[in-house]
Amino acid sequence: MNSSWNTLYGKCNEAIMVDACTDTVFFSDLLPKKCPTLYQSLDTILTDNSIDHRLLTNTRDIWCRDYMPIQTGEKRFVFYKYDPDYLQTKYYQRTITDVKGIGNIDSLGLGDAVNLDLVVDGGNVVRCGNKIVMTEKVLFENKDKPHKEVRRLLEEAFQSDIVFLPWDRHEFMGHSDGIVHYIGDNRVMMTNYADFDVNMAHRFKKVLEKHFEVIPLSYNTKRKHQRSWAYINFLQVGRMVFVPQLGIPEDEQALLQISEAMPNCKVLGVPALEAVRKGGALNCISWNVATRQWTNGFMGEEYRVHGRPISWIKKAAEEGRANWQCNLGVCYFYGEGVEKNLSEASKWYKKAAEQGNAKAQFNLGLGYFKGEGVPQDYGEAMGCFGAVSAVAAVRDGHKKGAKVG
Repeated sequence: MNSSWNTLYGKCNEAIMVDACTDTVFFSDLLPKKCPTLYQSLDTILTDNSIDHRLLTNTRDIWCRDYMPIQTGEKRFVFYKYDPDYLQTKYYQRTITDVKGIGNIDSLGLGDAVNLDLVVDGGNVVRCGNKIVMTEKVLFENKDKPHKEVRRLLEEAFQSDIVFLPWDRHEFMGHSDGIVHYIGDNRVMMTNYADFDVNMAHRFKKVLEKHFEVIPLSYNTKRKHQRSWAYINFLQVGRMVFVPQLGIPEDEQALLQISEAMPNCKVLGVPALEAVRKGGALNCISWNVATRQWTNGFMGEEYRVHGRPISWIKKAAEEGRANWQCNLGVCYFYGEGVEKNLSEASKWYKKAAEQGNAKAQFNLGLGYFKGEGVPQDYGEAMGCFGAVSAVAAVRDGHKKGAKVG
């Protein structure tokens, strides 16, 4: 089971805010113009799957992964110097986005902003549980500092160990998100580098295997397509995974391998050739963050759960809808979108539990066990846990059980 997400409370269990803990995704406001077909596909598929998605204003290129701050905690974001060596000509300098100039950045409520005094490329930062994976390109872009000092500053800012991969000089950008993607449970998926450079692939794998279980992508085709690197650059938002589709035989094989490696996720393909032709894929064009922990609303709007504003959730709960009664209980339990109130949380858990909602029964049982929101009562706790087991037994008898919560 993927341990990144606590299914009871919707909380991230990882040391770093990994993709599995995110719920909202942003794109550059240039994307609809530069890649209209891709953006339309993304807008449709994200809407159909109730994933909140928005545009960042006043951006200068579509690769918002590269310049947007990196979320490492519930309200903690690392800002850095975005001034990569491959954008130093007068022409390309015009394409560098100043994050402070993004029109709606102040309304994001980014909380604890950490300023990292290093030149960093967001595409070279892959959050992996309690570690960050980067290529050594970052060491060469900060030549004014000793390597040990660069490592120290990175570890201090990201509050995690840094795993450095060797920098393939043929890949002048040196982005780690074109090499590896974290898939939970201390596992990473690695791109099919071995199809093009066996030696470099071996070096990558040797480093990664010291820290993670490594699952390499591979394709059974007569000719290895040069764009097959793009599959590793998929976008994950919570338990939804969106894999680039290129119109080549490898498409189906990539979907199958990623689906098998991430069985608790829903994996969908998105036609992404418009972006891939420009040099990036779905991770490159996106900035996904966790917002459900933010209690003061988001971008001036009401706090949302599964895309629904808190006012809608309250109304649905009052109408007797068990799933939303349970969700409202979670909001009160953690003080998310409402003032924290354990008694109120227990009230809504009880209402949902009375309708057989297993998640609410378990949460209520924990409340009785710990004396949170209700008097401590081990007998009541065991009764709630027993009810959960009974519901599970009934569901096990069916070929397809309905999800709860």
